[in-house]
Parts: sequence; C-alpha cells; structure tokens
Amino acid sequence: MLSIESLDKPWRVALSLAWEACVEGSVPVGAVLCDAAGEIVASGRNRRYAIDAPAGQLAGSGIAHAEINALATLPFGFYPDHVLYTTVEPCLLCTAALRISHIGTVMFAVEDPLWSGMDRLGEVSPQSARHAAKRVGPVDGPVRAFAKFMHDTYSPANTGPPAAFVGLSLEQAFRLSQNS
Repeated sequence: MLSIESLDKPWRVALSLAWEACVEGSVPVGAVLCDAAGEIVASGRNRRYAIDAPAGQLAGSGIAHAEINALATLPFGFYPDHVLYTTVEPCLLCTAALRISHIGTVMFAVEDPLWSGMDRLGEVSPQSARHAAKRVGPVDGPVRAFAKFMHDTYSPANTGPPAAFVGLSLEQAFRLSQNS
C-alpha cells in the first residue's frame, strides 16, 4: 500500500496542508508554489475558520483560500516557470490571483464542479488570457483520491473536522482514501 511519503514533495506538502485545514474544520485545500527548479518557495492552506495565520497570510475570512495564502507573500514579478500545486481546482478568486501574480502553471488534484470552466476565461477576455496560468488537472492516482476524499467529505455546515476523520492521522486518512 502506498504511503503519503511516497508522493512527490509538492503534492505531499499540499495534501498535508489540506489535511491540517480539514482537521481544523476549514475547507480542505492546500497549495504550494514551486520555482523553476522545483523547490517550494511558498505554501498556504485554507484558513476560513482559523484564528491565526503565518505572517502575510489571511485567517478567519471567506477569502483565506489556500492559493491566496500561498501567493500572498510572493513579491511582485513575473513567474512563468513557477508551478502552483493545489488540491482542488482554483475558484474565480484564486484564478484571478494566479493571473495577477503571473504564475505560469497551476496543477490541481481534483476538479471542483462549481468552478469548472475557469480555463475558458480567455475566451471572454483575451487581455486577461495573456498571463493566465496554464491549468493542468485533475491529476490521476493517489493524489486525486486523497484530495477527492477530503473534498467530498467536507461540509460548510461543520464547525470541526468531518466525523469520518476524527482521530485519524494524516497517513491513516491517506491510506483510507486509497481504499475508498
């Protein structure tokens, strides 16, 4: 059976951050930004229901999205060779943040039916398409299975972790998702 440790580092970190958010009761989304060499240069997780966040990130807000928190500390510039790995397909807010941050590519683990079609924004606004991140996803395999497992179990009505996850470690939850 696969272990979460067997995953590529960007996905392992993004899924770990999503798990932290899930256990907290926030939306289970994690994101990491890698430079052209594949090194992680920034990370974030959803902190909608969190009371604090690292310096430069948002917490306790409807816009405290994982992707926003990963991009928040990035200096202004152009990053065509950077890749943002995120556990769920970026919403309109995060898609706009990727465009404004000039990130080259976004890879997402699981689709979000609410936001499908964001890759077609260039058809509406060719100007915004000039620096739009290339969207790659959903990915296949254990990364997608775990991201989908968390995403499908989350409910905005919960104020804590989903009952199915109470008491589970990250590794236990990852392995459980592979059997679902």
